[in-house]
Amino acid sequence: MEGHGRDQTVCEAASLATGLVYDEKLSRHYCAWNPAYTERPERIKECYARIQQLGLLERCVNIPVRPATNEEIELCHTRKHMDLLKETQYMTIEQLGTLSRSYDFVYFHKTVEENARLALGGAIDLVDHVVSGKLQNGMAVVRPPGHHAMSQQFCGYCYFNNIAVAARTALKKHGLKRILIVDWDVHHGQGTQFDFYNDPRVLFFSIHRYEHGMEWPYLRESDYDYVGEGEARGFNINVPLNEIGCDNSDYLSVFFNILLPVAYEFEPELVLVSAGYDSAIGCPEGQMSVTPACFAHFVKLLKPLAAGKLVLLLEGGFRATDKGHFQGGYRTMDKGQIDKGAMNMTCFKMDIELWTKDKLKGAVNMTCFKMDIELWTKDKLKGAVNMTCFKMDIELWTKDKLKGAVNMTCFKMDIELWTKDKLKGAEL
Repeated sequence: MEGHGRDQTVCEAASLATGLVYDEKLSRHYCAWNPAYTERPERIKECYARIQQLGLLERCVNIPVRPATNEEIELCHTRKHMDLLKETQYMTIEQLGTLSRSYDFVYFHKTVEENARLALGGAIDLVDHVVSGKLQNGMAVVRPPGHHAMSQQFCGYCYFNNIAVAARTALKKHGLKRILIVDWDVHHGQGTQFDFYNDPRVLFFSIHRYEHGMEWPYLRESDYDYVGEGEARGFNINVPLNEIGCDNSDYLSVFFNILLPVAYEFEPELVLVSAGYDSAIGCPEGQMSVTPACFAHFVKLLKPLAAGKLVLLLEGGFRATDKGHFQGGYRTMDKGQIDKGAMNMTCFKMDIELWTKDKLKGAVNMTCFKMDIELWTKDKLKGAVNMTCFKMDIELWTKDKLKGAVNMTCFKMDIELWTKDKLKGAEL
């Protein structure tokens, strides 16, 4: 391990309780034909520099990286997948470029196979220390990321799926029965979803840009109605965001109204986070407006689960600033990001133009929940609708109007509650 914190064993520093994975070696790979490529070494260098600046190293336990074994990798990936990545260390730049163009947002470098193994090995060991009680929690500041990698396909800067392999290792080695994986990276972690789609031991929860399927990775499977299959039906929860510019209140509303209620019912024995910071304000890829401080709230909200056994693995976050502010940076929100339609649907914001009587005659499927369009005609809206945190004026929701429970699971509400005769002339 190069220049990382104090040399002390986990037992000697048990009171610190937080593990940190980082190694300068992980900065070696880069895109040789485009040094300014989005996924570059500065992503973790600036993070580590910021950690040092804040004096956090002395409060953390060093978990060194080490190469993941073939046996570990094969828990989620095929041997053919591993062999192809290994071959890249012997390729010319021209061959690496040709191979890179065969995949979606991937570049290959002579050291990327070694670094992918090191990052994965460090992640596995960090999770192992937390599950076994040697550490309370921890974070792996590693690259390459992993949540887009599939069993035999490289994708989105990812080669091995770090969080999926670490989770499967914990299931196998420690016999865990319930693991919660939270993916707050701005892009859908389809690799993780695919890996656990029929495994009820893992509850996968992802909040990501979707924009009605127009945002990368452009998959129908990223939408809300992909909920798992077989015994795992209901254990895959996607919260697709259909607008850019979602901010702290939007993300926290998802935590309070969906993630936390489901998580507490699930009672996980371990919580893993695909911690992507490309939803931070200022990240050019995410175009969201979550402040760096809000990520700390995310962590605090998850800490009571699983007796505090919580591990974060770095995924995205592509604005490496001179201060390494969670790779998000700071800037003033562009006016174009402000929801001038004043209809803040928190996550599922819809263009106000859709809400006129002449354009939408009939039932509207609002991605997650349906409302009778007759209730939403232009003359009834009369101004701004503020649905922040999905809270509506309680006066509109009196007992005599609703007469029943509202099922917010996957943001679906019983359509019977929204008929014209029950909400006659109701205005928001």
